[in-house]
Amino acid sequence: MAHTYDASVPVDGYILSEKLDGMRACWRDGALWTRTGEPIVAPSWFVAGLPATHALDGELHAGRQHFGQCMSAVRKKRPDDAEWRRITYSVFDCPSAPGGIVERLRFAADLLSSSSPWVVVHPYEVCAGHAHVADALARVCAQGGEGLMLRHPTAPFRAGRTHDLLKVKTFLDDEALVVEHVRGKGKHSERMGSLTCSTREGRLFGVGSGFSDAERANPPPLHSVITVKFFETTKHGVPRFPTFVRVRPDVDPASFGPVLATQLTAASKKRLSSSSAVVSDGDVPLVAPDDEDLPPSTTARKKTKTKTEEPTTKKRRETKATSRGAPLTEPAK
Repeated sequence: MAHTYDASVPVDGYILSEKLDGMRACWRDGALWTRTGEPIVAPSWFVAGLPATHALDGELHAGRQHFGQCMSAVRKKRPDDAEWRRITYSVFDCPSAPGGIVERLRFAADLLSSSSPWVVVHPYEVCAGHAHVADALARVCAQGGEGLMLRHPTAPFRAGRTHDLLKVKTFLDDEALVVEHVRGKGKHSERMGSLTCSTREGRLFGVGSGFSDAERANPPPLHSVITVKFFETTKHGVPRFPTFVRVRPDVDPASFGPVLATQLTAASKKRLSSSSAVVSDGDVPLVAPDDEDLPPSTTARKKTKTKTEEPTTKKRRETKATSRGAPLTEPAK
């Protein structure tokens, strides 16, 4: 997995390529696998000629801005030939090959000399510096692309997150675990208004924008993983003003480690309204977010609290608050 590009790090000589918008796929033992180890059932003609003795790392994709089309095709247990003919497997590494990334890609190109035309080595160029990165990013984004990837030219293959691989985008993005659906207000009063999500560190935050009406009516399932985009993080390390991008069925919720999704669901409403800085849940700190971490509707509810109220006034306020909408999930008993 990649770290985020930092302009203070010299990247001259790095290998620069377009970041693809698809599903990560590894070829090994005569089959394609997701990064979480689930089998991908591809047509025999698609994988014809792929090496029997070497593993490959790459991405299945259907071109720019066609993530949904790709996922629809590659997740089926019975592959549809017509759909798979719109898919390309772009290889961007050969883990077992010696040398740096250029040598490994040359090795992969030799292995793929007799493969199907739907399998290619992902095109790349040698980076000439930060100005080159900026120009390439602008060009790719203007054509509907997602961003760039930079790879250290001499580093060996390393599994997991590594600084040898850098992600370049016009915005930041990250994966989050869905732990609660919050009912909307106004035109969204009968459907989801926002999601309460968790980072891998167990920090909660709200996501209230980026959803279509159809997605609000049928929101991402609880305990599913989504991608959100944002421009910076808060002091608690959570995305500031995050926007929903997509559901990630290819990412295993178990990758969120010791964060217990079922406990988060039951306790999320309580924690969102808590003034406590940190609540312990197992080995992971669950940070109650500041107002800046929450969607606008949640922030508004927090600011209605007052010191002491007369019983009649309090009852009126409770009645009014009820009419504004409540979480779709029942609060914890």
